[in-house]
Amino acid sequence: MIIATIQNLKKGDEQILAKDGVILSGYEREVTLNKFFSDIFEIELKDNTEECFFFNENQLFCYIYHPQLDEANRKRRALILFEKNASEEVCKSTIEVMGLSWDRFCELRDKALISNKVSKFLNIKTSTLIVVILTAIIFCYIL
Repeated sequence: MIIATIQNLKKGDEQILAKDGVILSGYEREVTLNKFFSDIFEIELKDNTEECFFFNENQLFCYIYHPQLDEANRKRRALILFEKNASEEVCKSTIEVMGLSWDRFCELRDKALISNKVSKFLNIKTSTLIVVILTAIIFCYIL
């Protein structure tokens, strides 16, 4: 599953929302949008940047700028929440239906996935090192 939202071009127009490659409207849009914002409520977004990171163990959160400015000439930031195992096809159709750059999304997503793997690897190595050091200390103390 992937959900993406972005402000509309004109003031007063509804927030645009897509889920799994389809622009939502009506009741489904309202329910999905409310859940989306309640899920990401505590995330702090950095100004003037684009980023992707693990939101929890199974989901990533990404924010990137849309190439088209709004009517007041401001950047429009897209917010994207997706499962780490979401299909490439569904992700691509969602990103494209929102008018976002597929290449930029992939770049940010891949960076987050690699960063997460490196972090897990370092945690395992650190834990192993601590066990070895403690074992050595105990062994030296006994002798």
